[in-house]
Amino acid sequence: MNFFYLPEGISNLVAISMIVLSFFTSFLSTAFSIGGGIVMLAVLSPLLPTSSLIPVHGIIQLGSNFGRAVLLFKYIKRDAILPYAIGSIVGSFLGASIFTNIPEQYIKLAIGLFIIFSVFGKLPKVKNGYLWLAGFVVSFMAMLLGVSGLLMASFVKSMKLNPTDHVATHAGMVTFQHLFKSIAFGFFGFQFISYAPLLIGMIASGFIGTVIGKKLLISRGKVYFQTVLNIILVVAGISMLWEAIR
Repeated sequence: MNFFYLPEGISNLVAISMIVLSFFTSFLSTAFSIGGGIVMLAVLSPLLPTSSLIPVHGIIQLGSNFGRAVLLFKYIKRDAILPYAIGSIVGSFLGASIFTNIPEQYIKLAIGLFIIFSVFGKLPKVKNGYLWLAGFVVSFMAMLLGVSGLLMASFVKSMKLNPTDHVATHAGMVTFQHLFKSIAFGFFGFQFISYAPLLIGMIASGFIGTVIGKKLLISRGKVYFQTVLNIILVVAGISMLWEAIR
């Protein structure tokens, strides 16, 4: 017997594990800017049907990033949000309709190279006039791969913000990207209602993880942030290159 209404194939143990996972990944993303989304996707992959994985992941990330953006609202670089959101609308709906026709390995290869270059190369600062393009590219790619935080972190890293402003601005941008992504999946027929109780539990636990992660970020962020961010980006970039080549 389930504790509450769950989708077919999701047991109580799996549901509890997903709720705990949401707490951990939200803490990770708040303290280090990225990492939580890709961990979430990796763990959910064997637990959810393929057709549900990216839409459900998108809703969870929407809740997690929205909570982070609310808690860190005063640190958000707000003039960057609107142009990014405009690009996200176009990228999400275009990606939802045609992106599955492009071989995934080519996209992973391109993203992996870009992420590694953002660490070791000199990525030009993304000016407000080009943020709509960043929103379009990130949202377009996220419709297939699911994880957009790593790519977005590379763009935000070029703005050279302090740790708290970086995490806050990143959260604000990715909130809009996941919002439009979720709307696009709903428009093309995905039924979120069967996952609603589980999603509410995961978003609530994720908010608690965000609150705790915020304390670590503000108190110690300047000590560890850039080093940890670069390490995560390099490992993720190499991983994507390996998957593409394999």
